[in-house]
Amino acid sequence: MTAEEVQAKIAEATQAVKSEEEKARADLEADLNDAKAKLTEQEKSLEGMNDKDENFKATRQLIDSLQNKVKDLEQKSTTTDQVINARLTERTRDDVIRKLSDNDRDLEAKLKIQYDRLIKTEEKVDDDVIARVAAEAYKLSVDTPQPSVINRVMSNKPAGGPATSESTVDPEVLSAAAAFGLTEADIKTYGKK
Repeated sequence: MTAEEVQAKIAEATQAVKSEEEKARADLEADLNDAKAKLTEQEKSLEGMNDKDENFKATRQLIDSLQNKVKDLEQKSTTTDQVINARLTERTRDDVIRKLSDNDRDLEAKLKIQYDRLIKTEEKVDDDVIARVAAEAYKLSVDTPQPSVINRVMSNKPAGGPATSESTVDPEVLSAAAAFGLTEADIKTYGKK
């Protein structure tokens, strides 16, 4: 997958989750605005009453009830925002990882491990951070380092099997030595005995 395709899949997953969560937030805000409008209406009706002694107690109870409802809805709104942000982050992560892995369970597991490891280092998580971390996790999960012949040759363990040609030097050792400009004669002369 190219970097552009990765970014496109990340953007698609993020947008789907965001639109769903924004609808829930809009519904809650509509309820809050309705409660505030009723409270304002009751406060105005209280100010305009001629017989305050008779209706004051009932109106005061209604206003207190509406004030409590507004306070409760404001608290729910704050809590809902926190829950929505946490759920948005988690669902976005899952959608992004699912789309990047393209139904490859092994790659999906690797992506989750890398993503979880990388996201812990971030202070604030937003769409840009999720996209960047997902792209880094994808790169780390897909790019696997190839073992180096030179590292095997340099270790104390024997490298490869017995030589199959006239040479007494392992072919892998010869290819590694060639990378340093050495010949078979150099290896025989200066090699460990």
